[in-house]
Amino acid sequence: MRDGIREDILNCLQKHPADFNNLLEMMNDKGYEIKRGKHTAIRGKEQKRFIRFRSLGEEFSEGNLKKVIAGEMAPPTKNEKPNMPE
Repeated sequence: MRDGIREDILNCLQKHPADFNNLLEMMNDKGYEIKRGKHTAIRGKEQKRFIRFRSLGEEFSEGNLKKVIAGEMAPPTKNEKPNMPE
């Protein structure tokens, strides 16, 4: 489940979204439900629970994704094992 979300995020990043909100819109168009609040979370069609972006790995946290979109950081690679936040 999480691997599929990570892969879809990487595919959206390749389309060069203008900002984080644009990335969320792209994910919404792919069929994901987005929950905004203190922690942004995402849920696929077949999922019962939302998953916080930060729980997908450090590279997929909201802050790091914003840095990738701004060009301040390289995007994560598919072969990279995600670093889980402590």
